[in-house]
Amino acid sequence: MTIEATWLDDTKRAIVYTFTPGWTWTEFTQNNKTVSEMLDTVNYKVDIILDFTVRTVPPPNALSNFRRIAKASHPNRGRIILVGARMLFHTIAGQFVRLASKLSQEILTVDTLEAACQLVDARRQDAN
Repeated sequence: MTIEATWLDDTKRAIVYTFTPGWTWTEFTQNNKTVSEMLDTVNYKVDIILDFTVRTVPPPNALSNFRRIAKASHPNRGRIILVGARMLFHTIAGQFVRLASKLSQEILTVDTLEAACQLVDARRQDAN
């Protein structure tokens, strides 16, 4: 599989999607169903980390698919954290952030998975 969705750790405060080259929107939709089931097991907001650090490019129609995904929000879905350092990634992520702001979805972009984990940890500490 070219997309894997797993809990970040045992605290279940974040789910990480890891993308590798060749992923498709069909595969992403299948993973979203699994993630929705994971979110059903908790009663609090869970951050979603989309890890694009492996050099991968979204399939065609990225913005329309991201728009559809952002609109179909689970009640336990928290922030979306996009991870990637390449220029193309930041261009696409910037478009997604602008789109999501219209949908009142909090989207953050960071360069590394470590930086995403720090955001999750900071929120967890604020909640305590």
